Amino acid sequence: MQMMTAKSQVLSKSKLVVSCNPTSNTRPMSPQKPKPQPTPPPKRSWYIHPRTKKLHCYKHDNNDCAVVGLWQAAASELHDAELQSATDEINKILDRVVQDNEDSARRLSFIKFRRRWMLVWIHEAESITSENPEDQIAKALKLRGYKRRQR
Repeated sequence: MQMMTAKSQVLSKSKLVVSCNPTSNTRPMSPQKPKPQPTPPPKRSWYIHPRTKKLHCYKHDNNDCAVVGLWQAAASELHDAELQSATDEINKILDRVVQDNEDSARRLSFIKFRRRWMLVWIHEAESITSENPEDQIAKALKLRGYKRRQR
């Protein structure tokens, strides 16, 4: 290595110049923060309450209770003009049904049973199931003397 000045050095024969001035006004580049991704909607499942016979949707990995509405897409081999038109008509019908709903406690949704979707009126439920974390279950059951397990 051959010394050029107090600020730079030439490395080997490639003539690469590297600045060594610690008082330089240039700031080190900070790593760019990744843009936050939108949170996907929670997966949901459904059950029918045995007493009220109302259908409820709640957070669950089954993902078989879905919001009503069909995606619109640009024309392609997968979604041609005929499918665009059908999608438009179906969404208009669904919008009309939702607007005519007089019970604000229920929402129009799709549920899946045996790989087929069905339109239903659902009631939202923040249910606690056996699949929830133990702390949530204990709180919902109002358990006395519950102590969290040490891991």
